Amino acid sequence: MLVKNIVTPKLKQITFVVLLIVAIPFNIIVIDRYFFPKQIISDNIISAARVIQTRNSKFGSSKSTRGYIYNTDKGFEFLTDKDYISDLKINIEQTIIFKNIVSVSTEEGNKVELLTGLGGINGYFYLILAMSTTISICFLKLKPEVSDNEFLNIILFNGFMIFVLLIIWTLI
Repeated sequence: MLVKNIVTPKLKQITFVVLLIVAIPFNIIVIDRYFFPKQIISDNIISAARVIQTRNSKFGSSKSTRGYIYNTDKGFEFLTDKDYISDLKINIEQTIIFKNIVSVSTEEGNKVELLTGLGGINGYFYLILAMSTTISICFLKLKPEVSDNEFLNIILFNGFMIFVLLIIWTLI
Protein backbone atom coordinates (compact mmCIF):
# COMPACT_ATOMS: atom_id res chain seq x y z
CA MET A 1 0.00 0.00 0.00
CA LEU A 2 1.48 3.29 -1.10
CA VAL A 3 0.83 6.35 1.07
CA LYS A 4 0.79 9.70 -0.70
CA ASN A 5 2.94 12.46 0.80
CA ILE A 6 0.85 15.55 1.63
CA VAL A 7 3.81 17.92 1.53
CA THR A 8 4.04 19.25 -2.00
CA PRO A 9 6.55 21.90 -3.09
CA LYS A 10 3.68 24.36 -3.61
CA LEU A 11 2.27 23.75 -0.10
CA LYS A 12 5.76 24.04 1.35
CA GLN A 13 6.25 27.38 -0.44
CA ILE A 14 2.86 28.73 0.76
CA THR A 15 3.69 27.74 4.34
CA PHE A 16 7.10 29.36 4.03
CA VAL A 17 5.57 32.66 2.88
CA VAL A 18 2.90 32.65 5.64
CA LEU A 19 5.55 31.92 8.28
CA LEU A 20 7.70 34.72 6.88
CA ILE A 21 4.76 37.15 7.09
CA VAL A 22 4.23 36.16 10.75
CA ALA A 23 7.93 36.03 11.67
CA ILE A 24 8.97 39.48 10.46
CA PRO A 25 6.71 41.61 12.71
CA PHE A 26 7.08 39.35 15.75
CA ASN A 27 10.87 39.30 15.46
CA ILE A 28 10.95 43.09 15.14
CA ILE A 29 8.74 43.40 18.24
CA VAL A 30 10.96 41.01 20.23
CA ILE A 31 14.17 42.74 19.10
CA ASP A 32 12.67 46.12 20.01
CA ARG A 33 11.56 44.85 23.43
CA TYR A 34 14.59 42.82 24.52
CA PHE A 35 17.66 43.99 22.58
CA PHE A 36 17.39 47.67 21.64
CA PRO A 37 18.10 50.32 24.29
CA LYS A 38 15.13 51.80 26.10
CA GLN A 39 14.09 55.42 26.37
CA ILE A 40 13.46 56.73 29.92
CA ILE A 41 10.87 59.49 30.21
CA SER A 42 10.09 61.49 33.35
CA ASP A 43 6.38 62.12 33.72
CA ASN A 44 3.66 63.01 36.24
CA ILE A 45 0.55 61.01 37.06
CA ILE A 46 -2.59 63.10 36.54
CA SER A 47 -5.26 60.49 37.28
CA ALA A 48 -5.57 57.04 38.78
CA ALA A 49 -8.61 54.78 38.86
CA ARG A 50 -9.18 51.47 40.57
CA VAL A 51 -10.07 48.54 38.32
CA ILE A 52 -12.60 46.36 40.11
CA GLN A 53 -13.27 42.76 39.11
CA THR A 54 -16.69 41.31 39.95
CA ARG A 55 -17.17 37.57 40.27
CA ASN A 56 -20.63 36.09 40.32
CA SER A 57 -21.51 32.64 41.63
CA LYS A 58 -24.60 30.87 42.79
CA PHE A 59 -23.81 31.99 46.36
CA GLY A 60 -23.55 35.68 45.50
CA SER A 61 -21.05 38.06 44.02
CA SER A 62 -17.73 39.36 45.22
CA LYS A 63 -15.68 42.35 44.20
CA SER A 64 -11.92 42.58 44.30
CA THR A 65 -9.35 45.09 43.14
CA ARG A 66 -7.70 43.89 39.93
CA GLY A 67 -5.30 46.81 39.66
CA TYR A 68 -5.05 50.51 38.95
CA ILE A 69 -5.11 52.37 35.65
CA TYR A 70 -3.05 55.54 35.38
CA ASN A 71 -2.93 58.48 32.97
CA THR A 72 0.03 60.82 32.75
CA ASP A 73 0.77 64.38 31.61
CA LYS A 74 2.45 63.20 28.42
CA GLY A 75 -0.49 61.01 27.38
CA PHE A 76 0.69 57.60 28.59
CA GLU A 77 -1.78 55.08 29.97
CA PHE A 78 -0.81 51.91 31.85
CA LEU A 79 -2.32 49.34 34.17
CA THR A 80 -0.61 47.97 37.28
CA ASP A 81 -1.30 44.75 39.14
CA LYS A 82 -2.70 45.69 42.59
CA ASP A 83 0.24 48.03 43.22
CA TYR A 84 -0.89 51.58 43.90
CA ILE A 85 1.64 54.26 42.98
CA SER A 86 1.39 57.02 45.56
CA ASP A 87 4.14 59.17 44.02
CA LEU A 88 3.10 61.64 41.36
CA LYS A 89 6.52 61.73 39.68
CA ILE A 90 7.41 58.57 37.77
CA ASN A 91 9.92 57.35 35.20
CA ILE A 92 8.56 55.44 32.22
CA GLU A 93 10.82 53.07 30.33
CA GLN A 94 9.71 52.84 26.70
CA THR A 95 10.87 50.89 23.63
CA ILE A 96 12.34 52.86 20.75
CA ILE A 97 10.47 51.54 17.69
CA PHE A 98 6.93 50.68 18.88
CA LYS A 99 6.83 52.97 21.94
CA ASN A 100 5.62 50.16 24.24
CA ILE A 101 5.87 50.85 27.96
CA VAL A 102 8.33 48.34 29.40
CA SER A 103 8.34 49.41 33.03
CA VAL A 104 7.33 52.19 35.37
CA SER A 105 9.36 53.21 38.39
CA THR A 106 8.90 55.82 41.06
CA GLU A 107 11.43 58.52 41.87
CA GLU A 108 12.88 56.29 44.63
CA GLY A 109 13.54 53.55 42.06
CA ASN A 110 10.72 51.15 42.98
CA LYS A 111 9.64 49.29 39.84
CA VAL A 112 5.96 48.50 39.47
CA GLU A 113 4.62 45.38 37.73
CA LEU A 114 2.56 46.25 34.64
CA LEU A 115 -0.37 44.36 33.14
CA THR A 116 -0.26 46.20 29.82
CA GLY A 117 2.26 45.99 27.01
CA LEU A 118 4.70 43.13 26.54
CA GLY A 119 5.23 42.26 30.15
CA GLY A 120 4.67 38.94 31.83
CA ILE A 121 3.30 35.94 29.97
CA ASN A 122 2.42 38.02 26.91
CA GLY A 123 6.09 38.82 26.29
CA TYR A 124 7.04 35.16 26.60
CA PHE A 125 4.46 34.14 23.99
CA TYR A 126 5.80 36.81 21.63
CA LEU A 127 9.31 35.45 22.18
CA ILE A 128 8.22 31.83 21.66
CA LEU A 129 6.34 32.66 18.46
CA ALA A 130 9.26 34.69 17.08
CA MET A 131 11.71 31.87 17.78
CA SER A 132 9.45 29.07 16.52
CA THR A 133 8.61 30.82 13.25
CA THR A 134 12.29 31.59 12.64
CA ILE A 135 13.31 27.99 13.33
CA SER A 136 10.46 26.71 11.15
CA ILE A 137 11.49 28.96 8.25
CA CYS A 138 15.09 27.75 8.50
CA PHE A 139 13.90 24.15 8.69
CA LEU A 140 11.64 24.48 5.63
CA LYS A 141 14.31 26.27 3.61
CA LEU A 142 17.33 24.13 4.49
CA LYS A 143 15.79 20.64 4.53
CA PRO A 144 15.00 19.44 0.99
CA GLU A 145 12.52 16.71 2.01
CA VAL A 146 10.13 17.38 4.87
CA SER A 147 8.04 14.50 6.21
CA ASP A 148 4.32 14.83 6.81
CA ASN A 149 4.83 14.68 10.57
CA GLU A 150 7.45 17.44 10.57
CA PHE A 151 5.32 19.63 8.34
CA LEU A 152 2.18 19.19 10.45
CA ASN A 153 4.17 19.87 13.64
CA ILE A 154 5.37 23.16 12.17
CA ILE A 155 1.85 24.22 11.17
CA LEU A 156 0.14 23.07 14.38
CA PHE A 157 2.65 24.54 16.84
CA ASN A 158 2.85 27.94 15.16
CA GLY A 159 -0.93 27.97 14.67
CA PHE A 160 -1.43 27.16 18.34
CA MET A 161 0.91 29.98 19.41
CA ILE A 162 -0.97 32.44 17.18
CA PHE A 163 -4.27 31.19 18.66
CA VAL A 164 -2.99 31.70 22.24
CA LEU A 165 -1.83 35.24 21.40
CA LEU A 166 -5.21 36.03 19.84
CA ILE A 167 -6.91 34.88 23.06
CA ILE A 168 -4.55 37.01 25.16
CA TRP A 169 -5.16 40.05 22.92
CA THR A 170 -8.94 39.72 23.35
CA LEU A 171 -8.63 39.49 27.14
CA ILE A 172 -6.45 42.57 27.57
